[in-house]
This record gives sequence, C-alpha cells and structure tokens, in this order.
Amino acid sequence: MLPAANPVGHLTAQQSMANATIGDMQGQVNAADFQAERGYRCAAKQAAATEQAKAAAAHSPAAKAAAIKRTTTENKRLKELQARIDDQQKRLKDTQDEVARPRGPGREFEFHAR
Repeated sequence: MLPAANPVGHLTAQQSMANATIGDMQGQVNAADFQAERGYRCAAKQAAATEQAKAAAAHSPAAKAAAIKRTTTENKRLKELQARIDDQQKRLKDTQDEVARPRGPGREFEFHAR
C-alpha cells in the first residue's frame, strides 16, 4: 500500500508557491513604478528646459526686432482696413439716404453717377 498523501503539506506548498509568485509580481510592479516615475521626471525636466529656451529666444534682440517689424506691418494693415471700412460705411449711408429720399412724380428713374 502507498502512504496516504498529506493534504495539509500539499496546501502549504501551494501557498508558498503563490506567495513567491505574489512577491515576484510586487517586485515587477515596483520596478515598473520606479521606471515610470523616472521617465516622468525626465519628461518634466525636458519640458521645463524647452520652455526656458523658448522664453530666452522670445526675449532675444532678434525676436524683439521681428516683433516690432511685425507690429508696424500689422498697424499699417489695420489702418488700411479701417480706411476701407470707413469708406464702405460712408457709401452705405449715402445709399441709405438716397433710398430714403422721397421721390416726386417723374423722379422714379433718376440715377446719380458716383
């Protein structure tokens, strides 16, 4: 006859293997967390360095000169647009006044050259 199997010993062995597996997985998770944290810090440092470089470039003499030139050009364009708008508004008002003017007999087809 074969000796009877020890069910308690078998369960203890399974629990030990499960605990070892859990320990290995916790180690892997901790290692992944460490790598992710390190990657995040590296990305944050790179982003900060990029922002500093952009800020420095924006305050350089060349950037200031370009901004002044761009502002002058934009001001000129805005003045031209405003003049065109003012002219269109004047023409619109003249047309509205013309339409609102009462017409007498025989004046229905009177046109004014502009």
